[in-house]
Amino acid sequence: MIAALAYIIHGRLNPPNYGVNATADCLRAEGYTVRRIGSRDSGNYGRNISVRHRSHYVTDLSFWPTRTAAKDYSETDSVPLLTRRNVVFDAEGDLGTYPALKPIVACLRTD
Repeated sequence: MIAALAYIIHGRLNPPNYGVNATADCLRAEGYTVRRIGSRDSGNYGRNISVRHRSHYVTDLSFWPTRTAAKDYSETDSVPLLTRRNVVFDAEGDLGTYPALKPIVACLRTD
């Protein structure tokens, strides 16, 4: 019983990371254009996507292996970038500043 309770609590405190593939599939289903960005040489190819809607740029998303890595990256500037779990948006501040990003956040999915 204690093990089951610990599992439930751990799952709530540490939900799974978001995945680039499932998120891209959701965004495409909602009418967004998604393309992979990055360089194979830089080691980040396939973990970064650019999101557009009706040919207009919306944001880039960077998928990091851990929440800590995402948080560390998001805080490298004087104004932290918007972060959800292991995903960093190309936007400073918080979600309230960018209503156009709310549907993007709603499409964040685990693989």
